[in-house]
Amino acid sequence: MPESRSHKAAKNRAAGKTGKTEVVTPDGRLDVRTRSKAVEIERSGDPRRIRHALEKLKKVRGLARELQVPAKDQPMAQEVAQEVSLTVTITNLNGDNPRRVSP
Repeated sequence: MPESRSHKAAKNRAAGKTGKTEVVTPDGRLDVRTRSKAVEIERSGDPRRIRHALEKLKKVRGLARELQVPAKDQPMAQEVAQEVSLTVTITNLNGDNPRRVSP
């Protein structure tokens, strides 16, 4: 299934000038990786897909982890992150309104 324009725009915004999008890792693929953080973007609002994105971030070592979801899905994403026992920053799709979640 092709990627939507809004998903691609969110990835490019998160990557900035020096970050890379669609980075292949031994454990799969990340939406964005910069020098200091790994970012997954999940726009669906589906708790299972949010959990999958968090599980991908859980495998990342040595970088700050960030999950970007629509603003209306931030509370649900926080709950799922606590269930997964992951320290992560959850932001809306613009990267605003960060909420740090710790297990």
